[in-house]
Amino acid sequence: MKRRQLLQGSAAALAAIGLNQIGLERRATRYGKALAQSTPRKLALLVGINDYPQPQLLQSFSAETLYGAVNDVELQRQLLIHRFGFHPNDIQTLTNDQATRENILTLYDEHLIKQAGDGDVVVFHFSGHGGRVEELDVCDTDACQNSTLVPYDYAAETEGETVQDIMGHTRFLMDSAFQTENVTIVLDCCYSGGGKRGNVVMRSRFSDQDLRGGPTTISPTELDYQQAWLSRLGWSEDEFIDKRRAGVAKGAVITSSKANQRSADYQFEGFAAGAFTYLLTKYLWQQTGTQAVEQTIKYVTRSTTRLSDHSQNPEYEPASGPIVQTQPLYQSAHNSPPGEAVVTEVVSDTRIRLWLGGLDAQSLAAFDQGSTFTLLNRNGQVKGTITQDSPRDGLVAQGQVTEGRAEVGDLLQERVRTIPASVSLAVGLDDSLNADWQTIATQLSNRLAFLTSNRVPTQQAVQVIFGRFTEENRQTLMAQRVEDLPPVGSVGLFNPLLEPLPAAFDQPNESIEDAIARLQPRFKSLYITRILHLLLNAETSRLNISVSVKQSRGRGVPILATTPRSRGETLQPTLLTEAIEEIPVETQIELVLKNGEAQDLYMSLLVLDAHGEVTVLFPYDWDAPEDQALVRAGEEVSFPTIRAIPPEGITELLVIASNNQLRQALKTMQRLAPASHRGAIPLTEPGEVMAALLDDLSTQRGEPSAENQQRQMDTGQVAAVSLLYRVVAKTCDRGENEPPCSAPA
Repeated sequence: MKRRQLLQGSAAALAAIGLNQIGLERRATRYGKALAQSTPRKLALLVGINDYPQPQLLQSFSAETLYGAVNDVELQRQLLIHRFGFHPNDIQTLTNDQATRENILTLYDEHLIKQAGDGDVVVFHFSGHGGRVEELDVCDTDACQNSTLVPYDYAAETEGETVQDIMGHTRFLMDSAFQTENVTIVLDCCYSGGGKRGNVVMRSRFSDQDLRGGPTTISPTELDYQQAWLSRLGWSEDEFIDKRRAGVAKGAVITSSKANQRSADYQFEGFAAGAFTYLLTKYLWQQTGTQAVEQTIKYVTRSTTRLSDHSQNPEYEPASGPIVQTQPLYQSAHNSPPGEAVVTEVVSDTRIRLWLGGLDAQSLAAFDQGSTFTLLNRNGQVKGTITQDSPRDGLVAQGQVTEGRAEVGDLLQERVRTIPASVSLAVGLDDSLNADWQTIATQLSNRLAFLTSNRVPTQQAVQVIFGRFTEENRQTLMAQRVEDLPPVGSVGLFNPLLEPLPAAFDQPNESIEDAIARLQPRFKSLYITRILHLLLNAETSRLNISVSVKQSRGRGVPILATTPRSRGETLQPTLLTEAIEEIPVETQIELVLKNGEAQDLYMSLLVLDAHGEVTVLFPYDWDAPEDQALVRAGEEVSFPTIRAIPPEGITELLVIASNNQLRQALKTMQRLAPASHRGAIPLTEPGEVMAALLDDLSTQRGEPSAENQQRQMDTGQVAAVSLLYRVVAKTCDRGENEPPCSAPA
C-alpha cells in the first residue's frame, strides 16, 4: 500500500486534529464527560511554548514569539488541582525549550499512556503554534494538508522546508493505546492564518503569505515514529485508515477554533494567554454545576465572540462509547464550590497569596486592589473574609485575612469589587497610519482626555485599534467570508484582532485629523461601554434578576441571562441553539425584566448596538423615571412589543439592578431627555452620566463623589447582567402571520 494511504483521512486538515464537523450538535452532550469518573488517578500533561527559536534554514517562515502559551499551562494546572481534584504530582508540564518533540512524545507515552489504567482520567493540553504539512505521494482528496502541533525544536536537524512537527496522525495512534476512555485533548493553536494581527499574535507558524505558498513537508523521523506505533498496536495501514475515518480514538478532542480559523495569543489586562484557554478556564472556575460540552462550548463561544466576531469558534468531537455519552467535562461534579480565586499559599496567619483565575475578562481592571472576597472551604462553608491589598500581577495577588483562617485550596467568591479611580480607553495605533504615532497619540488625548494610546503590537491590553484598512486586511477578511468591508485606504477603528468595527470607516482620502474628529462620538460610546462592562457580575451577584428576549409568533427560542449564584442553582440557563441567537431585522421581539428578589429593586435596561451606540431603553417615562425604575419584589416588567432594528451585528442588552435608588443617574438622564419625552434616549456623553451611575451603585455612602474617587460594588446590592443576540438581514422565509419581505436586490 502506498504511503499516501497511511496519511490521508476523510478530511485531512480536520482529521489531523481528530475532528470532523459532522454531527457536532448531535454528539455535543457527550463532550468531556470522560474526565468525570471517580477514579483512583487523574493524569495530565500540559505543554506551553512561548519562545520559539527563529530557524536559520527556514527564512520563509514567520514564526513569532508567543506571550501567553506558558500562562495557559498555569491556568490549566491551577484549575485541575483546585477545581477538579488532580494531585499536583500527577500533572507534568513542559514549557519553552523543555517542550521538544522527543520530550512531548516521551511524556505522552510514559506519563499518560503507560500509567493510565482502565477508568483513569487523562488530560493533554497544548498551547503553542500550529502548522500544516503536505500529504506524501499523490493526493486525491480536496484537502491535501495535515495540521500539526509545533514543538520547540520543529526545525532542528532538518533541511529546506522539512519540519519536526507532531502530526495528528501520530497522536491518534498514541491515543489508541490508552486503556481508559476518559481522555481529553485540548489544543489551543492555529491551523491557518498566522503572524501578527493588530495587538495579538496568531498561534500559527505561518503567515497568510506563507499559507498561500503551500504547506511544508514532515520529517522522515515522524513518519518512522508512526510506523513504530503501527507495529506496537499490531495494525495494518488499512486498519489505521479505517479507524481514522471513524473519528476520535479515545475520549474527546477540543480545539480553540475551527480548522480554517485563527487562535489568538491575546493581551488581557496585565497578562497574556490563549483567548480560548483563559475564557474556558475562567468559565469552569465560575460554573455552578455540571454541564455537557454543548453548553460549555456555547458559553465559551459567546465569550470569544465578545473578543472577535469573525473567528475563534471552539469545536470538539468525542469518540463513541458509553462513557463519553454520559459524563460531563472533566468530572461529574466539581469537588469545590465555584469561585473567582483560590488560596495558593498561606504566607502568615493574616496574609495569603491568591490565584485569580475566575475573573471575567471584561472586569479585570476592577480587581487591581481593594476587592473583598468571601472565603470558603471545599464544602462551600463560609470561613471568613479576604481583602486584596496588593496590585494584581497578572492573575496573582496577595490578600489580607480580615476574618477567619485561610488554608491552601480554599476558594474565594467575589463580595465587593473596586472600580478604579481612573478608567481609560486604551487605543492601539497601527503602523498602517504611516504617521508619527506620538503625534497621533497627542491629537487623540487633546480631544478626549480618557484616551490612552500605544503603538501596536504592544504587550499592553488595548480595547480598540486606530488604523488604515489595507489590501492585506481585505484579503484576510475575504478569506474568512466577511462581507461589507471598508474601502481600502480608509481610516477607522478595529478590534484588537484587526477586524474592522462596523460603520467606523469613511472614504480613502480622509485625513487622520478628520478621521479623529469624525470618530469622536464613537470613542465616547466605546468608553461608556468600557465602564459598563466593568460592572458585569452576572456569575457572582447575589441579587436574583433576569432578562429574556424572545422572537414573537413562535420564531426562534428564548434568550435568557440571569444570576444563577443568587438562587443557588446548579446550572446556567440552557442555550438551545447557537451561542449567539440570530434575530432578523424588523422581527417583533418580546422583552421581559424580572426581579426575583423578595425586596424591591431599582432597574435600568440599556442596549449597546453593533455600531457602538448606547441607548437607555428602561425606564422610558422620563416624566417620572425614578418611579418607573422601581420594580417590585417578584415583579416582571414586560415591554410593549418592539422590533429588532438595524444596525446588523451583535447587540447587547445590559440590565443594571440595585437595592439603592439610581437617583443621580436618572436625574442626569432625565435632564438630557427631550421635554415630555417617552422612549429610549441615547447616551452620548460619558463623563457626567457614568459618574452619577457609579455613585448610585457604590456602597461608599456619605462620601464625596469626586470624579477620581474609587467606587465599590457589593454583589449583594448590585447586579449587572448582559445578554447578546445578533441582528441579521431580513429574509423572505417568513411565517404565516408575518409581513412579506422583498428579495434582496
